[in-house]
Amino acid sequence: MEGSVGRDVLAFFAHGSLAGKVGGSVRAKGDSLVIGSTAVIDGPVRFEGHKQPEVSSSAKLASPIEFNILKRTGVP
Repeated sequence: MEGSVGRDVLAFFAHGSLAGKVGGSVRAKGDSLVIGSTAVIDGPVRFEGHKQPEVSSSAKLASPIEFNILKRTGVP
């Protein structure tokens, strides 16, 4: 996601990328998440995924990311 969102973001994806401004919180679920150097997130970030999120050291986050790993489930 690039650009600006003035409120909260709820996102479901395989491979997500945040590079814009979010004026609220982010709740996301997917395989992987990348938060780019131009990202500005004013609220908490909660991510459920299969891989640890990648966060640029230049990104501006209101608080550390809350990460929960998703367990892969196989078909019986």
